[in-house]
Amino acid sequence: MNSKLSYDSFNARYLSYQEVADSFIENDYFENLQKNNHSLLMGARGCGKTTLLKMLTPASLHHWDSKHKTSKLSALPFIGVYIPTDIHWKKQLEQLKDDFENNIVEYISKGSVTINILVSLVKTFSMLLKTYPYTTEEERIADEIEICKLLIEVWDLKKPVVPNLDYIELHLLSIIKIANGDLKKIKIVKTHNFVFNDLLFQDFFDLVRVGCLAFEKKCTKFSTKRWALCFDELEIAPEWLQFKLLEYLRSRDQNIIFKLTTAPIISLIRAIQLDANKVEATENNDFAVIKIWTSNQKEFKSWANFCHKILQSRMSRKFRTAVDASEIFGKSDLERVIIQSVGAGKNDEKKNFQRDTPTWKITRQLAVVDSTFSSFLRKKEIDPQNPEPKNGTHRDQIFRKMKPLVVYRFQFRKGNQTQLRARKVIPLFYGIPLIYEMSDGNPRIFIDMIDRMMEVAQSANGQYRELTINEQSRIAMEASEKFRLVMCSHPDANITIRDSNVNLVDIIEKIGDYFHSRMVNDNFTLDPPGAFRVDEDINNKYVELLQLGLYLGAIVYLDSTEIIAPKGIIGKKFRLSYILSPYYGLLSREYKEVQLSLILNKGVAPVTSQQNLFKQ
Repeated sequence: MNSKLSYDSFNARYLSYQEVADSFIENDYFENLQKNNHSLLMGARGCGKTTLLKMLTPASLHHWDSKHKTSKLSALPFIGVYIPTDIHWKKQLEQLKDDFENNIVEYISKGSVTINILVSLVKTFSMLLKTYPYTTEEERIADEIEICKLLIEVWDLKKPVVPNLDYIELHLLSIIKIANGDLKKIKIVKTHNFVFNDLLFQDFFDLVRVGCLAFEKKCTKFSTKRWALCFDELEIAPEWLQFKLLEYLRSRDQNIIFKLTTAPIISLIRAIQLDANKVEATENNDFAVIKIWTSNQKEFKSWANFCHKILQSRMSRKFRTAVDASEIFGKSDLERVIIQSVGAGKNDEKKNFQRDTPTWKITRQLAVVDSTFSSFLRKKEIDPQNPEPKNGTHRDQIFRKMKPLVVYRFQFRKGNQTQLRARKVIPLFYGIPLIYEMSDGNPRIFIDMIDRMMEVAQSANGQYRELTINEQSRIAMEASEKFRLVMCSHPDANITIRDSNVNLVDIIEKIGDYFHSRMVNDNFTLDPPGAFRVDEDINNKYVELLQLGLYLGAIVYLDSTEIIAPKGIIGKKFRLSYILSPYYGLLSREYKEVQLSLILNKGVAPVTSQQNLFKQ
């Protein structure tokens, strides 16, 4: 496996706003995100949600406008306040529960989040003042001083506080520092005789609202715009914050909107347990959903357009000239691998499937090595020795539909090789648009994969050549193996059942091997299993692992009808991400669904010995 494929090489969370703007490529998702409404931006880790949110900030848009001579910042109907969710908010809450009473835990957790939100708001105020074209620096400083005086007053910050936005930010952060220190003292001396700052006990929404009003009072030039609180990675936030934000999607203040990013399904299982499941906001009525994954052709079209822009940009940078992608990658039509497999000449589209064409030859050869396929043809009144369609309807309804399965199955059946765990590179993962499909809504995966392919395609003199389908398929396998490794090594990817360790990859492997076995070893059918539904009999710990798999992008949500789900992923339909297709030897296509319990119960490889897959 090539070590140069690294899916953690790009994470917008740790990039400056200027760096985000420099690497940004416009797309349909960003166009929808700029609309003046509440939005849920949903997708797996690495799909670009953070980049999109950061591009809504004054600093990013100002840098973009300066570089591209545009006016996106002034045209945006709101001011974006980027608020990164910190995993430590959730961990802090869990740790406090072990040491303190529930009321203290609740207030400190909420207070910590409130302070961080105010810090993000102050940073945004600073961005606005720095990007606004003041006549003189003295004028800008005067505005900042007046704004700070108002903030000190409306937030009731304990004086003395220097009327400077940087100092107010430091003052806010010191409140958390002092509170954490007091908590340690309480734990040691076993006394609660400490007075926490009043800000820790106030609702963040009210503080944000008065803070924005204070800013607008002095800077009236910004009073025509709304404020967008852009919360990143909602899925790692404490449960109370998740549901508070969902409630706010029926906003109490028309001057404030919310842009939230999260995994493809928001689970309300914990909300039901906490009796806090009354989320009244509904899709389309109260908020818009922007999905960054490909569960249908419309979504794939948007994704393919985005991939095309990324590819053109990176090819131009790599080869320092305009390049037609087809000159390097070619098309992902099946004719290329068919011709390579049977050693025949080109297929004539008008004569496709007719006698002695490459497609006819591979169909005939599969019938020789696969008796179940031969039986299938006979049932359809097709001669296995001369598999020609009778007419146009026959060709369209049977031959065209079975063609990808014939090519796929032939790769594993030729020479009677049907060994399940032969993780060999099969020449099926090449060309455009298949390399777009494989990355499955994840630009990080796509960029790493095409960069590696372009590296191989680059000749000694800096020019380029066309990659073979074997070369592309090999790099696709490397990308697949790398993604599997990243998934396996996630800190939350392990659970314990009956003293046995189970990793997320163990479950994915059961699913992948099951589908591969059904597609290769079972009797030939036009609709083999290729998707699964999570039924209610699945052990809760397995459900938690699969929710992590959804967050990481290992599985893809196909129903897409219920975004905020009372039962989370239970009852929902999924498939494996296409980036895993090379490793598990699967077609990048959606086929019929089966219950997950069937896969786990009858899978071809055990997860671990003596494991209970189902609820006790």
